[in-house]
Amino acid sequence: MLPFLSISADYIEKFIPDTLATLLVSYGALLFIQNRRKWALTLVTLGILIKPTSIVALGVLFLFSKFRKRFVPNSLYFLIPTIIGLLYYTVGLKWIDHFRQGDVLIFLVAARNPIQSLHEVFSNPHFVFGEFQNRVFFAWGGVFVLLGLVLLRLKLKFRILAGMLGLLFLQFTVIAALDGAHSAQHDYYYMGLAPMAAAIVWLCLRKSRPVFSAILLAVLFLHAIELSAQNLNRKKLTGFFRSRQECLALKQRNPTVPWNQDYVFRSRTEPFPALGLCFGEREGSKTSAFGIYFKTDPVSDGCKVTDQTEQFKLVKCGA
Repeated sequence: MLPFLSISADYIEKFIPDTLATLLVSYGALLFIQNRRKWALTLVTLGILIKPTSIVALGVLFLFSKFRKRFVPNSLYFLIPTIIGLLYYTVGLKWIDHFRQGDVLIFLVAARNPIQSLHEVFSNPHFVFGEFQNRVFFAWGGVFVLLGLVLLRLKLKFRILAGMLGLLFLQFTVIAALDGAHSAQHDYYYMGLAPMAAAIVWLCLRKSRPVFSAILLAVLFLHAIELSAQNLNRKKLTGFFRSRQECLALKQRNPTVPWNQDYVFRSRTEPFPALGLCFGEREGSKTSAFGIYFKTDPVSDGCKVTDQTEQFKLVKCGA
């Protein structure tokens, strides 16, 4: 269900660390339930090393009574990947940063005050409501889940689904404490909630009355079609290839520029390195002699435009 449900529906086809990390941690959790603990802990460790926020995907373990009945001893196993992750993101990154060249940070990890971070997130109820309404499940998916609470068969105890929703909110709170208001611009940090959201919707599909299950399944199907239309529309695809062609044209017309040499170009792209991806170059410097910009961007003092296309421009700074 992950390719068309929850936050993962928008990101699962993109090569971003959050997607891979969530899949590794989720699969590791399932292997742990199958008593394949060496593989389980290996995958969970890899997931946390790729993106520490993926640790919340371990919430799926609480779906299994086998884990809940021996909660303390089972939880102790996951101290291993947690400690390894903490060492990597503190001592390890400081050591790696010694090899950095230029003035662009390779890694940026900053400790935050969790109380302040929680205040930043929950003082914005519009953001919290919007995330659960449109992102954690799917567009207005929370409404269907709440209807499921009312329409579920009696053989499924209310406390089970209520407990799952509580776990989902706890996962959200953990990410909010780790990242604060910053997560509003990068909501893929909440990717680890997707497996639990999928489990909740699956439970509603399996255990609700047939009429409600049919309606929910139809809405999910329409949502999947909507996502496909958004990601495969002609304008989006042609725009991507046109931009790529312009970036290649600038590189080919200016062979004396230090392309493909791990050079860090000036740019004003924030917060997403779109220019670096298009040109296949590093960007973000404030002192380099060459810069790549969108055509509408202002350039730094002492820089002049040497070439440009419909969307981009190349600049040279200094004498």
